[in-house]
Amino acid sequence: MSAAPDQAYGAQKAQLDAQRVAPMAGTAPLPAPATPGAGSEGAMPAYSGPAFNAPSQRPDEPVTHGVDIGPGAGSDILGLPSPGQGTGQMTALLQRYASTDTTGILGTLFQAAQARNA
Repeated sequence: MSAAPDQAYGAQKAQLDAQRVAPMAGTAPLPAPATPGAGSEGAMPAYSGPAFNAPSQRPDEPVTHGVDIGPGAGSDILGLPSPGQGTGQMTALLQRYASTDTTGILGTLFQAAQARNA
């Protein structure tokens, strides 16, 4: 089975579904896709957290905790690297591929990553 790329939303799925119903000669039809919640391997696990309408487990913590606005601790509490504190991995990757790019886009991204030490 194959479908044309860059189709409108839903068109590719419809094209593949049509091929399942009427397969090409000499091919066996594919099984229908599993529906979520029917015990299939790809189904999402059931949510096991508190109910949406349950009382807060952190009543004294502001909703802006972990954000750089409003009350509560700022984003430094998350332990994330600050901007400009990268490892250089992105710069190295872009440098490797920029020489083969004919559009110049990767070269521009490489320069931006280099300036940020990304």
